[in-house]
Amino acid sequence: MCDVSFIIPIYNTPIKKLENCINSILELKNKIDFEIIAIDDGSEQFIKKFFQQNFLEDVKYIFKNNGGVSSARNFGLKVATGKFIFFVDADDQIINDTFNLFDVYEKYEFVIFDLDVIENSKHCKWNALNCIPGKISKNEVIKELVTSSKMNSPCSKLFLNKIIKQHDIRFDENMVTGEDLNFVIDYTQFVSNIYYTGMSAYCYEREESSRVTRIKNYPEKYFRNLSFMRGKLESLIESYEMNSKFLNVLNIDHIESMYNYISDLMMLKLCTNERKESVITDIKKLKVDCSGVPMKKRLKYELLLNEKWFLINMLAYLRKLYLKVK
Repeated sequence: MCDVSFIIPIYNTPIKKLENCINSILELKNKIDFEIIAIDDGSEQFIKKFFQQNFLEDVKYIFKNNGGVSSARNFGLKVATGKFIFFVDADDQIINDTFNLFDVYEKYEFVIFDLDVIENSKHCKWNALNCIPGKISKNEVIKELVTSSKMNSPCSKLFLNKIIKQHDIRFDENMVTGEDLNFVIDYTQFVSNIYYTGMSAYCYEREESSRVTRIKNYPEKYFRNLSFMRGKLESLIESYEMNSKFLNVLNIDHIESMYNYISDLMMLKLCTNERKESVITDIKKLKVDCSGVPMKKRLKYELLLNEKWFLINMLAYLRKLYLKVK
């Protein structure tokens, strides 16, 4: 058994990005014992040639028919032999200095790192948790899952392989959004010994276009997934007896997700009356207290609640223009 299995799902990733990703992990050779499992999810032939010519001895390369990123990650979990699992997207990179403290991490069931995020050529750091680094309670993790999106990704975390196998934790291959958060929530339910490093172990290139593509291809499923995950998070709030302010934050964030969903549909020319009605019915079920809510979020709620479709469309168009010139 090695220390860590790095699982990388790949689908036609640009070679330069893929090479940078693999090399960033290989720099850990003198720090931990690891394996790299590259799951090629039905890419074109150039990906296989790349591995044969460059990383034949360093990487377990496995080709499978296309089934999506969740399918590729699940396949990687089947063959992983490491004590810990660390998921890596093929266009991102590992920050290897963080693994100098691996002898500390291996005493825990769940290790959480921060992320360096690159978006629109801007670089920032996402603090995964709003607490002091060190051993933390499960409640700290649950609070962050409910109130922020910075814990959603399965990347930049060490998952104990034994727990994943024992409880058969997998990514839901039928989901097109929320599947990452769903996996993290499921795993969190079976651990108690958790460590937050307060350091970045991962550099994440964030792209809005991937969300828009999923909405374009699966508009109804995307909507159902948003509603399902809101319900799952509400169940967490009830299970951990959290007060009403957490439910209000969850509802406000869900409304913002619905607003973005409708805006994207409008830009894609897919915003039918039926889809508008589904969103309105969904948000009218929510109990929302807008006192203290930032003006921008409150405005989105009012625009949806009052069905101001023309204004929403105009704002979506202006945002699209802004992103083009940004």
